Amino acid sequence: MEPNFMESLYKLHYERVYKSTYMATGDVELSKDATQEAFYDAFRKFHTLKDKTKFSAWVSSIALNKAIDLMRKSNQINRIKNKSTLFYINLSEHSPEDLLCSNELRSEMITQLRSLPQKYAEILFLKFYHDLTEQEISTLLNIPVGTVKSRLYRAKELLKRSFEKNQEYRKVVKVHV
Repeated sequence: MEPNFMESLYKLHYERVYKSTYMATGDVELSKDATQEAFYDAFRKFHTLKDKTKFSAWVSSIALNKAIDLMRKSNQINRIKNKSTLFYINLSEHSPEDLLCSNELRSEMITQLRSLPQKYAEILFLKFYHDLTEQEISTLLNIPVGTVKSRLYRAKELLKRSFEKNQEYRKVVKVHV
């Protein structure tokens, strides 16, 4: 692979890959490291990627796995951070109340996603952040489409239960305050 081509791919996809690792870790340094390692591995194995148009999702998947590995190594896998979430909002279209609720919901969603087992968070991330189909996820992760569908279903159920549990907790706290 030519250096100019690699540099172009890196510049084109770095921000999106970094954001995906940051969403998973909430840690700037871990995210940078995971992103760098993911690009390194992706460039070494670029010849194995069948559909080159899926490079962004592929390198993001590699980066997510790298981030989780780095978190495990640094004993941070159970630490859930509640930091700002790198989503862009058009401020002129929303009232301050809408923005507050929206930011709280995003923050809650990221926290809940981070608490899911890796195989479920990864499926949700590829499906909803990268907008991939079940078939594309199947190809990318080298697992059967049925496995993708079942993991997607289980991930959504776990996320739903987690949100419901959190809502019940908030009701109890609100009553006692």
